[in-house]
Amino acid sequence: MKKMKELTGINTTYIGQYMYDKHKDVNPKIVKRTLELSKKYPSNQRSNELGWQSKTDFYKEPCVEELGKFVNDCLMKYIKQTIDTSIIKDWYITDLWANICPKYSYHKRHTHPNSDLSGAYYIQVPESAPELIFTNPHRYMRSLIIGSADTAVSPKEGLCVIFDSGLEHEVNINLSEEPRIALSFNCQINKI
Repeated sequence: MKKMKELTGINTTYIGQYMYDKHKDVNPKIVKRTLELSKKYPSNQRSNELGWQSKTDFYKEPCVEELGKFVNDCLMKYIKQTIDTSIIKDWYITDLWANICPKYSYHKRHTHPNSDLSGAYYIQVPESAPELIFTNPHRYMRSLIIGSADTAVSPKEGLCVIFDSGLEHEVNINLSEEPRIALSFNCQINKI
């Protein structure tokens, strides 16, 4: 007879944080290209209020080629640490876009539908940049048992954050004179 598990996790949520050691070489090229595009094209508005967002095919830009390898490595680490890899055929990045958040801009609370994992990579971060805030998916449960606090991640240049696409998140108002520039991406996982 098969032994019953005493404890089974349901909808366990993980947030991965990975630092890119070559960010000082790569980030300036991405900043330059992002600013060029922001002057040439209107915002592809998604969650960024009062800021600018590129089209979702920013992964085609040559300036992100090297970074793409790092992001893929981060996805592999995250997947191996959090998902049963025996059921996974492969994964790929479906969308990648640039975000410019000037003073007074913010990202409203949102999720990333039609994808499995999502992430952010920080390119330019002012000293007082607001945190990336994840809403606790168990916030309506009794707080003494599970806890009801949201989780905040402090942005740093070169930091890649990966999370479940269905996890609600937001970024409060940028009060810095400098813009915060980041890339966001979505990943699709194919099962066997």
